[in-house]
Amino acid sequence: MNQSENETICEQLLYDFRGLLTWEWDDWVGTFLANFNTTKEFNIRVILEKHLPMLWDVSNIQTAPHEIQEVYNHLGKLRPTQFLFSSDPSDEVFVYCAWWPWDILLHLHHNWR
Repeated sequence: MNQSENETICEQLLYDFRGLLTWEWDDWVGTFLANFNTTKEFNIRVILEKHLPMLWDVSNIQTAPHEIQEVYNHLGKLRPTQFLFSSDPSDEVFVYCAWWPWDILLHLHHNWR
């Protein structure tokens, strides 16, 4: 992927979420945050898997690349029901989304390189 393609990841992702999620800025983590009802969980997960195909959880996080490990440590580790969806961290633009299932919270963040 070139930089132009990577820059469109967030735009396409947010476009696909229209009508499902409302995003707000979260100063604590420095990311966008969306809360949603668990009845929307399946549809939201399908969109995440489409745009952020790498899935990290407690079973595979120890084998994740360095960039994923940094996110993992910054967010305070993962519990068994939590996930990190991400783009390829070796791309120029690295996008990840933290899936925290206490009434389901999504953090969307990107790192520009």
